[in-house]
Amino acid sequence: MKKTLLFLSFLIYIGSIAQIPSYYSSVDFTKSGDELKSQMTDLITTTHTYELCYTTTSTPGSPYGCYKTDVWTVLKKADLDPDNPEQNTVLLTYGRTDETSDTRYQRTRSVDLSCHTSSCNGKWTREHTFAKSLAVPKLTTDYPGSGTDAHNLRAVDQQYNASRGNNLFVDGSGYSGNVSGGFYPGDEWKGSVARIIMYMAVRYPSQCGANATALSTNTYSSTMPDLYLKWNAEQAPSVFEQLRNEVIYSYQGNRNPFIDNPYIATLIWGGPKALDTWGVLKVDDIVDPYIQYTVYPTVTSDNFVYVKGDNLNTIQVYSYTGQLMVIDNNLNDGIIPLPNATGIYIIKIISNQGKASTYKVIRK
Repeated sequence: MKKTLLFLSFLIYIGSIAQIPSYYSSVDFTKSGDELKSQMTDLITTTHTYELCYTTTSTPGSPYGCYKTDVWTVLKKADLDPDNPEQNTVLLTYGRTDETSDTRYQRTRSVDLSCHTSSCNGKWTREHTFAKSLAVPKLTTDYPGSGTDAHNLRAVDQQYNASRGNNLFVDGSGYSGNVSGGFYPGDEWKGSVARIIMYMAVRYPSQCGANATALSTNTYSSTMPDLYLKWNAEQAPSVFEQLRNEVIYSYQGNRNPFIDNPYIATLIWGGPKALDTWGVLKVDDIVDPYIQYTVYPTVTSDNFVYVKGDNLNTIQVYSYTGQLMVIDNNLNDGIIPLPNATGIYIIKIISNQGKASTYKVIRK
């Protein structure tokens, strides 16, 4: 089982680099800000084809269909510890990596010790990362909807869940806990918390404002706290996050885009540049330190860009999917022709010495 999960994680990694997954084929990544956010909202809403029940009922005639798949079922698969699958344990959000006898702070728990009664010490329950009471209107678990979205729900120790309550997230360091009137999720969990809040803000934009969940400034965006942009950039998605995203996708039909590629948050809200998992969205002016070529501008509405440098031999222009679009040997004018269609293009410059340099350009 462990080898299977590790192999799956390898496939996820390989499939996520150097290309944009087909799930995002409807998204125009030459857009940014609110335009891109709106497209993401449309995508993760229209593909959210199955809304989970919070808990199943025994009555097939339930008005909300809650005799079918529920959140418990999904979390018992989505939150499995990928490092110890043979132990059949779930990872507890906010848990610690140090060994402790205090069950509140433990990092793992048997998948079978889920809490379904009033006496739940030593058991795990479901944590709403975006706290229910902070949404407007409040998230409800009475019927399938925003309150039962598994992307926002994590396995957590029942006692620790009660102590976190609806405290706002705040920056800190080390293990999780209450800090300066807020709650720090811990070094291990801060990135995943940021990406969950971002997902909720995009999936339910009129209900789940990210500013309501954090003690933070808003330097880069009026709607996304600096805190989450910082955490998202500081900590790349773990294998656990990626596998979890796949499991929830298999049930709900939609994905958390910020786990698939943290740089999408940078395109929407700005701030520190996060990891571009696919290697095609991050656009910068690039100068090869050995050949000294400069390609500019990197974002243009024209059907050409300029190139500076000596000893140019050949220029090739590829689509982001790897299709060769242009071969140019007429290099005297310092202009690189681009295809007429908007999109992201990879420019490969080959020198007279046979050295190659690559650059990314957006044609909008």
